[in-house]
Amino acid sequence: MTHPSQPHAPVFRAWLLLALPIIAACGDTADPASRIIAPGTTAEARARSGTLRLVVNGVPGDAAIAVSGPSGYTVRVTASASLTGLANGTYTVSAERVNIGDATYSPTPASQQVSVSKNGTAQSTVSYSADAAPAPPPPSVTSGSLAVTVSGLPGDIAGAVSVTGANGYSVQLGASRTLSDLATGTYTVSASDISRDGVTYTPSPAAQAASVTEGTTASVAVTFNRVDAPAPPTASPPPSTSSLNLQIAGMYLTQSVQALDGRVPLVAGRSAVLRVFAVANGSNGAQPTVRARFYRSGILQSTLTANAGAGSVPTGINESSASASWNVQVPASLVQPGLTVVADVDPDNSVPESNESDNQYPASGTPAGIDVRAVPTLGLTLVPLVQSPTGQQGGVSEGNKEEFLATTRQLLPVAGINATVRAPYTTSYALSSDGSGWGEVISELWALRAAEGGTGTYYGVARTNYMSGVAGIGYIGAPTALGWDFLPSASSVMAHELGHTWGREHAPCGGVAGADASYPHAGGTIGAYGFNLATGQVVSSESKDLMGYCGPQWVSDYTFRGIMDFRRSSGAMIASAMVTSVAVEQPALLVWGRITASGEMVLEPAVAVDARPVLPERAGRYTVQGVDANGTSMFSLSFDPVTLADTPAGTEKAFAFVVPVSAAAQSALSSIQLRGNGRETRTAMGGADVQAAVDAASLQGAGTGRARLRWNADKAPLVVVRDPETGRVLSFARGGDVTVRTSRSELSLDAPRARVRGARVRVGR
Repeated sequence: MTHPSQPHAPVFRAWLLLALPIIAACGDTADPASRIIAPGTTAEARARSGTLRLVVNGVPGDAAIAVSGPSGYTVRVTASASLTGLANGTYTVSAERVNIGDATYSPTPASQQVSVSKNGTAQSTVSYSADAAPAPPPPSVTSGSLAVTVSGLPGDIAGAVSVTGANGYSVQLGASRTLSDLATGTYTVSASDISRDGVTYTPSPAAQAASVTEGTTASVAVTFNRVDAPAPPTASPPPSTSSLNLQIAGMYLTQSVQALDGRVPLVAGRSAVLRVFAVANGSNGAQPTVRARFYRSGILQSTLTANAGAGSVPTGINESSASASWNVQVPASLVQPGLTVVADVDPDNSVPESNESDNQYPASGTPAGIDVRAVPTLGLTLVPLVQSPTGQQGGVSEGNKEEFLATTRQLLPVAGINATVRAPYTTSYALSSDGSGWGEVISELWALRAAEGGTGTYYGVARTNYMSGVAGIGYIGAPTALGWDFLPSASSVMAHELGHTWGREHAPCGGVAGADASYPHAGGTIGAYGFNLATGQVVSSESKDLMGYCGPQWVSDYTFRGIMDFRRSSGAMIASAMVTSVAVEQPALLVWGRITASGEMVLEPAVAVDARPVLPERAGRYTVQGVDANGTSMFSLSFDPVTLADTPAGTEKAFAFVVPVSAAAQSALSSIQLRGNGRETRTAMGGADVQAAVDAASLQGAGTGRARLRWNADKAPLVVVRDPETGRVLSFARGGDVTVRTSRSELSLDAPRARVRGARVRVGR
């Protein structure tokens, strides 16, 4: 990304403060209040509109939430989302109970009102919790079911239907649903008018009664009719019933982005939307339904239907509008390898046509195969980063980690995520807006992962003392990244940086450095239409890819496929410096360092560890070697370092290995040398003076949960601070003075030295 000192940097920064949202990463400057803006929203509209940030937690599947507000605004939401372009006023957030598997989840609160102001961001949180299994009804109590069918509304508008009845039963419905375990008796189904964008939909009937009897399912239907639809144009009258013909011109399943040719594979076990593009041979007022049948291994798994989203059938495919397609919500359980689908328009022949035999897609009637691929669960270790010079700690916790993961879950090819929050790690560096300190800290995080035998991806979360500047960096193809904690933009930063760890370079937009030369879409656009499953909105194909610096952002077909291919490959953990880890911990040396943007080699002091070896899998242009006092080689590794997605100063590289070296061999080591690119550097193994420096270290309380450690940095420039009970690394501490987060009354220190395999001592208060 452009360094602030370069001549055109002020232009970029001025653009940045106006163009929201933007993913801030790899040295990018960004506003932490960034948000996803609805495609097509103009700058003028943004300036006079607000945002409602809806946080949904506690439900292991789709929620059932309706948001309504001024001017008839209504939208259905199934997961955490940011609703943008909102008019000022009060919005009502209504949540329904949902059934997932054998469990029922109830929302808290079930209804709330939120005030949205101009240019402001309001937040509403809905927390679901599993209901206790109901006690079996007493023998005298009987139960039945009531199937309520709601039709006639576009797919992005929720109905307003209430069901009341026996024993004070009351529930609000926005869509079709079967209500089970109802006490027998009479139930009243009432519906109200819905207004949206100047169009009114009136229910028929407005009220009706249904009798629920033991062991049976009663049925009622509510049909919403558009009462103010414009009359057909007189110049082009609709064809007669004998000349109208309906067909399906195409269809696809999408999870975040898709093209008509279905070139974007789907992630197994993740919900999707089937978009069916029905077309007519002329203008009309028909509103047929579409039926989709889902098969696996030739066996029918499910049949789902969708109502028309507009007042007529379009005469051509229009991907840009959600109401121009018939959209079927497909549950995650159906999205599995081997999935095939066949769709029919007007399956009940309610619309008279000139040809009733061409309503299927594919036309042959043979279900179309869907490319569904299994991807591994994402293992993610979130590391709260503490900067000792400022005392700031990254604000990530088990309670808010899902907010960090929201963009990754929504846009990228992941299904399961196993995210844990690690104990805080303290660095002696401070992170600055100009990028200083970031390269050093991420190098420590990678070394931390190696030293403690970490698996999956390590993602550091930092608090910064600035609101515009470097927000995140990540290694290309290596499982370590770092970003700030300002939500909600921290979620987009994380998705961008994880993209780097999965081998993605930058999309060519916003003055990025090191743009991907193979990126296929001009200007860094996403190249296909996106679909926001949480809001039911289409995302413009002119939106920008999240791996660039422009906005508004979504994910491109190219990036989605590239990440999926990387994550499914057998050697995807580190692309440019492949490593192999064996399962057995053994005496070893942590050998690590980096190459700065200017080409300077930094070889960190090697530290003795008990860990699983981590070694290069293939040779490269750099060599790190340990030698004894006679110059005899005791180990030698050939490798290529990994590239850090550009920091403002330019391209940096890094490496971290755990080299198996016995205690006896470590005592004989004299120095470690690093060579490559025509340069060389070395570090000497310490001696007795290192032991003396550690022995003289002091530890003092520095407030609740904090301890200040001091030692002689001239003798021991770096010490590894550990929790004495768990052995977990708390800090690669430098400079002779560091304050770490711990509740222990003593700490363990390791320091590089010869003769003894690590100076392991405990320092008491």
